[in-house]
Amino acid sequence: MDNRRIKYFLAISMSYFFCALISCSKNDNSAPNLPLSSEKKLNGVEFKAADNPGLNENISGSISGNSLTVKFPSNISMNGLVPTINFSGKSISPANKTPQNFSAPVTYKITAEDGSFTEFVFTCSYRTFSDTTSMIKTRWGVIKDSVTNNNFNYPNGLYPNPGVYIGVPADYYDFRDDGRVYMYENNNSDNAPYQILPNGRISLISFGNYNYECSILYLSTTKMTLFWDLTSANGGRYTRTLYLYR
Repeated sequence: MDNRRIKYFLAISMSYFFCALISCSKNDNSAPNLPLSSEKKLNGVEFKAADNPGLNENISGSISGNSLTVKFPSNISMNGLVPTINFSGKSISPANKTPQNFSAPVTYKITAEDGSFTEFVFTCSYRTFSDTTSMIKTRWGVIKDSVTNNNFNYPNGLYPNPGVYIGVPADYYDFRDDGRVYMYENNNSDNAPYQILPNGRISLISFGNYNYECSILYLSTTKMTLFWDLTSANGGRYTRTLYLYR
């Protein structure tokens, strides 16, 4: 092949090469830009026990429109609570999982990819007496029942046995609307009138009209801990911690 034919062949090859590049470039630039998402949604909020000292379990908030409400037991400080926020959008402010003072409502801003935003107001409060009453009136299973007795005797001569009992699925404490609690534990059944008191205690009339009053040590929608600390006429002392679950 002479030099003229070689030059001609190279020229044709280069022209095809540049045409291919230009074609690819045009194809890339012709792709339309996708619109930015406008999604800015609050999916759920949880205050986890691992992040909030004083909580025995995770507590979830209730979402209604642009508002979120959370109710805590009275022994929790509202200052420094850490929420775990599940949201859809580009960002949230204040930042997720950072301590906040929820003694007053806190406004969170969720921003979408397109720059639009929606504000959500988080309101935290303590449970009221009505909340406590409605939460207790249900059927609870037994996790554990721990009893100590130092020479304690009920007025009718009954002597509570000390020890630790681990609950089984058949065990329950059923606080009913008829004002009675029905109990089945360790193959024993009983029922007694009860009254939920405004001071965080429950009055139980049992063991021969004995006021077997206890304190509500912890209460949530899924767990309750009751605590007894009683002294008998002879100076004996009885303590009991009953762990219940739903």
